[in-house]
Amino acid sequence: MIASTRKKRVAMVVPNMCDPDYRVIKQAETLAAAGMEVRIYCIWKPGIGLPVREVLNGVTYIRREWNVVALIKNKLFGIPLPHETVRLKSRYVEKGEG
Repeated sequence: MIASTRKKRVAMVVPNMCDPDYRVIKQAETLAAAGMEVRIYCIWKPGIGLPVREVLNGVTYIRREWNVVALIKNKLFGIPLPHETVRLKSRYVEKGEG
């Protein structure tokens, strides 16, 4: 029997910003400390001061705006979601063009 060297993956989805959601954070950090790749998908809102993506204590937090109207506009008309606009602006500035 060949043992896999690939890390096991765990995805957690929460209907909040996960700041602070100590129950979820403690579970995720415990799993990460055990050698698993852990991602938490949570809500992002403009103006809250939390990044769209961050890694803390081995856990990757991915925040998305859960706005049905914005998602429909994105899928039907290709209008970027607010978090995508922020990412595009940061790339533009990093290149020294802005």
